[in-house]
Amino acid sequence: MKTRFWLLALLSFIYIPAVHAHDVGQDMARAASKFLGALSAEEKAKASFPFKDEERLNWHFVPKERKGFPFKEMNSDQQRLAHALIRSAMSPHGYAKATNIMNLELVLQELEGAGRRFTRDPALYFISIFGQPEPKGTWGWRLEGHHLAVNMTVIEGRLVTGTPTFFGANPAEVRQGPRKGLRVLAL
Repeated sequence: MKTRFWLLALLSFIYIPAVHAHDVGQDMARAASKFLGALSAEEKAKASFPFKDEERLNWHFVPKERKGFPFKEMNSDQQRLAHALIRSAMSPHGYAKATNIMNLELVLQELEGAGRRFTRDPALYFISIFGQPEPKGTWGWRLEGHHLAVNMTVIEGRLVTGTPTFFGANPAEVRQGPRKGLRVLAL
């Protein structure tokens, strides 16, 4: 009986009812369209790719050169709209984890000091839109940076998949400073 309960709990966590998938897909299309509408032609060129572009499959969660439009280059209104896009696809708990992962860059910056190998910056996370976000369209988007990769695919206006997705944390537990005790990936 316990095994069946846990299996049902797991299935209820990953199952997206068809009506909900449709709503989420449409919410994401609206959020992505608003985000793209706030970009200049040059910024839109950085953020936008054809749906079948190979870049859609070029995701990773380690520090590396990335394509897309980075938070670092966004103005405050564009950042607000980018965050609205992220929230459109995540629960409040998932959104908090994602943004806390991004903010761990400040902790790593302090821990690693001036001689660090990689730039640590919570604004070095990139938004990419693949295809044209339309309410009944086929398109996708990605949020990517160090220890965070979220890929969403919408087909005919319905959220079909939120994979591949990676949430990681470094450090796993903040041991000093104002965020002491923070464990981003704790349940």
